[in-house]
Amino acid sequence: MQLVRKASVELDEELRRWCDVLSAKARFLDEIVGGGGKAEFYVSLFTEALGGFELDHSLLKRIFELSLGVSVEIYPPVVG
Repeated sequence: MQLVRKASVELDEELRRWCDVLSAKARFLDEIVGGGGKAEFYVSLFTEALGGFELDHSLLKRIFELSLGVSVEIYPPVVG
């Protein structure tokens, strides 16, 4: 599995790509979460200015169906 590091990507496209990859492991993810564990997409956003993102309902549904959560860390620009 290749991870994205320091690359500009569209968040929704990247999450969809990973949903495609992880869909083959849906049963395993269900077992983790069903057993009290946690599985999530961990997203780090490094920004240069105020901004935002949107995840549409079809993507959120796919994430939900895989028993995944989404955790987002936002890093503002360093001043000074």
